[in-house]
Amino acid sequence: AVTGNIERAQSVLRRMEMDGIAPNRGTLKEAVTLAQNARKSEFALSIWATMHKESTQTVPLKPKVAVEMMSDLMNKYASDLQQTSNHDERIIIHREMMNLYQGFISKLGEFELHDAFEEIASNLTFLLAALKAAVSCEYHSEVDEEKTRSRELACEIVGFEIFQTQQHTEIDRAGMKAIQFATDWLYAFEIS
Repeated sequence: AVTGNIERAQSVLRRMEMDGIAPNRGTLKEAVTLAQNARKSEFALSIWATMHKESTQTVPLKPKVAVEMMSDLMNKYASDLQQTSNHDERIIIHREMMNLYQGFISKLGEFELHDAFEEIASNLTFLLAALKAAVSCEYHSEVDEEKTRSRELACEIVGFEIFQTQQHTEIDRAGMKAIQFATDWLYAFEIS
């Protein structure tokens, strides 16, 4: 049912685009809600990207608002992880969390949204959730390419200044383990 909602929403968005109507903040909020329910971060990212294309007439979201919306989606995935112990479901959620992180970072670079990048670089909750997902996928995936992608992503995330220069007493045990694994991998890459 949720997939059907996304398909209907995509159809509406295509009609809006054909009619020259750009999505607004309300559209993005609904897309994020649908993406949360369907675990489809690429849908929310595509709406967000459309809002920032130069050809649209909408006012771009402030960096903090964009980061908060994507953080809400990441938090939903983290909450979903707490609700299941099924290995396959957890891997799917972790992959989606990694896709959200990579997609958002990619779009920030594509649109040269340096303020939003700075905002995400200081968002410990968002980065830590993506880091935990990457470390988990590295350990639990059976596909070598996914293991490599996960390890590289974890190294990228742990390289952010927020993990390098600050002590975080509020990070849980799993988060500290993820930071340690990723840091060890990062130093192993630098040595080799």
